[in-house]
Amino acid sequence: MKIFWQIVKRHPISIAIYLLYISFAYLVIIAKWRFTRALPQIHGGEKLAWGEGVMYGILFLSFTAILFASIILIFSCFDKGPKKFYWWLLLAIIMPIALWFSI
Repeated sequence: MKIFWQIVKRHPISIAIYLLYISFAYLVIIAKWRFTRALPQIHGGEKLAWGEGVMYGILFLSFTAILFASIILIFSCFDKGPKKFYWWLLLAIIMPIALWFSI
């Protein structure tokens, strides 16, 4: 527990960015799920608009994942603290993308 609080005290910005990213990933996954459920009732241009919105969401999600992973790897290169924290955080950033493609 002591190690956890040391990590929280030393890296609040990384943790806040990660929580923001996870909340956005959750919203994009929910939007895709709702889109696939509503697909039979959507016709014509509405289907195109919904698909376009979901597509832009996943592109933004992928871009932010790459950006945040790069930032975290840079932090881990200069930090003398527990490096396992950064590797687990990097894995957690990649997991929503894997979840997206598995749906």
